[in-house]
Amino acid sequence: MRFNATVDYPGPASQIADLLSNRDFTSARFAGSHSTQNENHIATTSQQGFEVTLTRFLPREALPSQAQGFLANGVQLRIKETWLPPQPDGSRDGDFSVDVVGLPAQANGTYTLQAATMTSASLIYQGDVKVNIPLFGARVEQAIVDTLEAFAEHERDLAVRWLTQINKS
Repeated sequence: MRFNATVDYPGPASQIADLLSNRDFTSARFAGSHSTQNENHIATTSQQGFEVTLTRFLPREALPSQAQGFLANGVQLRIKETWLPPQPDGSRDGDFSVDVVGLPAQANGTYTLQAATMTSASLIYQGDVKVNIPLFGARVEQAIVDTLEAFAEHERDLAVRWLTQINKS
C-alpha cells in the first residue's frame, strides 16, 4: 500500500536536519508512544550526511486495534533512516525502512526535506507498506499507514516545541 505525507516545520531545513540527527530529539520522538527497549544509534556519513538506527518495542495496547488480535505480545520495530548531505539551501534527500521483527511486514520509502522559505521547511514522506498475511494483510497495511501518518504529525508537534525552546535560548 502506497503512502504519502507532507509535514511543514517552522524552521529552516538545516535546523530541522539538526533536530533529526540529535540523539535527545530522536529519543523524544517516541515519548508518549508507549515504546520501550529504545535503542538509538546516530552516525555521521560522508560530507555531513547522517544515519539513524532505532529499535523500539511497542506493547499490544500501543498498536492499532486491527493488529492487536494477532500481536498479543506487542511488536519490535527496527527503523533505519539514511540522510544524504545537504544542498546549499539546507534541503536533503534520504530513505528509510521499518522492519517488523517476526512478521512479514515492512515499510520502505524516501524523505525529502525541502527548504520552503528561509524560516520554514517541509518534510515529504513517500513509500510503500507491505504485509504478507493472507486475509488480514490489507487491513494491517492500512493500520501501519495510519500509524506512520500520525507519527509524522507527532514528530512535527514535538519539533515545534523543541524549536520554540531553542529559539528562546
